[in-house]
Amino acid sequence: MDVNEILKMNPDSKCKIIYEGSEEWKHCYHQFKNDNHKDLDVNSLPLLDDEYLGDTGEPLYNDDGNEVFDPTQEIEYELYYPIDFEISAESKTFISLLQNKIKEWIESGEFDPEDEYADFSEFLQEDIGVYNGRGYIDNLCDVIGCSDLENLNEKEDETLLWFTSSQLDEENGEVSIQEIKS
Repeated sequence: MDVNEILKMNPDSKCKIIYEGSEEWKHCYHQFKNDNHKDLDVNSLPLLDDEYLGDTGEPLYNDDGNEVFDPTQEIEYELYYPIDFEISAESKTFISLLQNKIKEWIESGEFDPEDEYADFSEFLQEDIGVYNGRGYIDNLCDVIGCSDLENLNEKEDETLLWFTSSQLDEENGEVSIQEIKS
């Protein structure tokens, strides 16, 4: 996010806020969806061996709550596996509230947009505590006092049938703001 671009926006404009993120999972076992995944009966699939179980992830469960897998395909392994996602929302007050908060930070000396080394995204993360991840938009709205957020959509990589992982290793992302012209 470029502070000067935000400050040039019409404060009365409704906007769409888009967060494009990526989660990197460590020691990730997974299977991809294929043409047969729609016909899979999770209750007839074999249990996943202990070596493939992880501390986190999105496993495929049968009705008994056991982790299962598709025996017709290989279980794949990646040391680091990125999963991309996008979250978008709309607000009528976001631009105005964000502009007011930016002006407050500038006036207090907390942030200087003229400093060639000043990065607004880093400032939000390091000084304000708005960290990358699925809750980025909600956290930013909490900081600026925006309460009219309407969640529009959340999309993510739909290619995996399931995955397990030892941990979520890293989260990255970028936010963009698009004015909606009336």
